[in-house]
Amino acid sequence: MPKSSLKVSHPRTGEEGYQVGMEVFHQLHCINLLRRVAYKEYYEPLGGELAAGREALQHHTDNCIEILRLNVHCNADIGLFTLYMVEGDSQVWPELKSKHVCRNFQEAKQWALDHSVGKMEL
Repeated sequence: MPKSSLKVSHPRTGEEGYQVGMEVFHQLHCINLLRRVAYKEYYEPLGGELAAGREALQHHTDNCIEILRLNVHCNADIGLFTLYMVEGDSQVWPELKSKHVCRNFQEAKQWALDHSVGKMEL
């Protein structure tokens, strides 16, 4: 597809540019989709293109898994977690309540809203 076909005009200023989205919101969409697919009995039926059939849903979920895999691979979180043992069990278990230092998600979300053109669904 030629890049010119992706150009849009800002509705207020008329300035030309490209419509983009922040990866974090696509990744959150993917997590939500995978959650809804995993617990489909709990949620209302999936709508839109996902209601089109099993093949479309499989393609979408495969795409989401790959996006999330790439994100984990590219960001390579080097934070540490502790391991512990349970008496009588030879298995070593990860402590799942590890502390994390995070970016300020609300600031990122607000920036996206402040710089969006038109309606933005988060």
